[in-house]
This record gives sequence, structure tokens and C-alpha cells, in this order.
Amino acid sequence: ENSAAQYAGVLPNDVLMEIDGKKLVKFDDLKQKIDMAKVGDSVLLKVYRNGKYLDIPVRLKKGL
Repeated sequence: ENSAAQYAGVLPNDVLMEIDGKKLVKFDDLKQKIDMAKVGDSVLLKVYRNGKYLDIPVRLKKGL
């Protein structure tokens, strides 16, 4: 709730497939990429939703 992904349009049941073109195999793949990014950077998430793949750009914001 209130995350950058939520504001960008990522929904709770979306399956994260890629970040910036790199396939996500495990949670640590996502965490490592996000940990290296800075507030204000953008990443491109590929999600699987309702039988379709969607590319969603997400601008990172300051955590709570």
C-alpha cells in the first residue's frame, strides 16, 4: 500500500516477470535492483496480468 508500484498501476495479483528487461527468478533479483536504485530513478516492470504481459514504468519514491 502507498508504494511506487501501486501508484504506477501494479495490482496485488500481478506476477512480476522482469525488471528493466532482466528476468526475475527469485525475490532477491528484484530486491537487489531496487536497493541499487535511487529515489527518482525509473524502472520498467514487466508483469503478467489476466493472461497478458504489460510493461509498467515505475518511478521510485522515498520509502515510509
